Amino acid sequence: MNKLERLKFSVNINPSKKEIPNLPDDTDVAFLPMEAVSTKGKVKPVTRSLCEVSQGYTYFRDGDVVMAKITPCFENGKGAVIQKLLNGFGFGSTEFVVFRPQNIDTKYLYYIISSNHFRKTGKMEMRGSAGQQRVPETFISNYLIEKISISEQKKRVNFLDEKTVLIDVVIKKKQKQIELLKEKRAALIAQSVTKGLNPNVKMKDSGDEWIGEIPEEWKMLKLKQLTNHPFQYGLNESAIENISGDPRYIRITDIDADGGLRNSSIKTMSKVKAKGYFLKDGDMLFARSGATAGKSFIYKERYGASCFAGYLIRFMPDRRKLLPDYINFITQSTYYENWKDSIFIQSTIPNISADKYKGFLVPVPSVDEQEEIVTYLNQNTEIIDMTISKIQKSIKLIQEYRSSLISHAVTGKIVV
Repeated sequence: MNKLERLKFSVNINPSKKEIPNLPDDTDVAFLPMEAVSTKGKVKPVTRSLCEVSQGYTYFRDGDVVMAKITPCFENGKGAVIQKLLNGFGFGSTEFVVFRPQNIDTKYLYYIISSNHFRKTGKMEMRGSAGQQRVPETFISNYLIEKISISEQKKRVNFLDEKTVLIDVVIKKKQKQIELLKEKRAALIAQSVTKGLNPNVKMKDSGDEWIGEIPEEWKMLKLKQLTNHPFQYGLNESAIENISGDPRYIRITDIDADGGLRNSSIKTMSKVKAKGYFLKDGDMLFARSGATAGKSFIYKERYGASCFAGYLIRFMPDRRKLLPDYINFITQSTYYENWKDSIFIQSTIPNISADKYKGFLVPVPSVDEQEEIVTYLNQNTEIIDMTISKIQKSIKLIQEYRSSLISHAVTGKIVV
């Protein structure tokens, strides 16, 4: 067993800005917001002028290693080796810790801070309020690493580089499979909700360029023609902690990319404030602004008493004309994606107001035919969803193996 030493003896943590070269204030330099650093060690810096960022931001230069110290970015493994920066140095979020290697291989250092052992141990040491917890510098400084030669460090780095590249290729192929399956799913839905299930039915022009022809008996109606209720913006109140007995407060962040409801951070709202915003079975919620604009969610009674937040819009379908599950499938189709994209082209900030949703044209068959299409799509999308779920689970297992391999290599549990 090799000797152990504290990490602070191998690195300089958060080096001083005094070494910044004397350059004009308008000099362009690299800047790293938190979102510019991936969990796979990739960086996409943006450009800022030196006078904008030289004060109040974290400094680093080529050859340093940066790591996110705040939850959940720390646990997710956000960090990278810094190299090839504009002018050789840059600045970033104050939530980064910077390591300047002294007598340790740079890539080996990166693997250490990327390891499961480092992340899990650091998580237990975090301090701060919920959602704002950070790993303390005392933990980082005193973290114990093996004291081994640079040549041995490089051997481990070469081993991990070779193995992780192979693993990442496998993961990438599986992620591509998921993308193709999702495209197939969206296309299947689009075909069903715009053409129906009978290939021999007589068709007519829909008047919409993205839909083309629809069955002759179908109608093209705007969403506002398919409800007896006004489109309603959500409640403009801050979320509160989960209080038993109060209705759930559904926000944009609670709705996942697939239209499901996350249960990772449930918030509630008092019954008094929620009055007038309680959801009913079959209500549709649409996200109206930001990166998630256009995201949709169908509420079901099984979710329990719930109300909805301000950046969501409620649409209550008239079931005599439009089944909730049918419009929900439409929002999962390539047709809906094309419509959203056309809205976004018109604005620099993604935004879909209630008025725009009101004007969304929907191909509408009879309610009986809607039921047939919903049944067909439930059966066929379930098969695709199960396949996607299996691939996602296999990716998770491979990622866990990757993390375990790194941890075992940098802690000396496997011989390289």
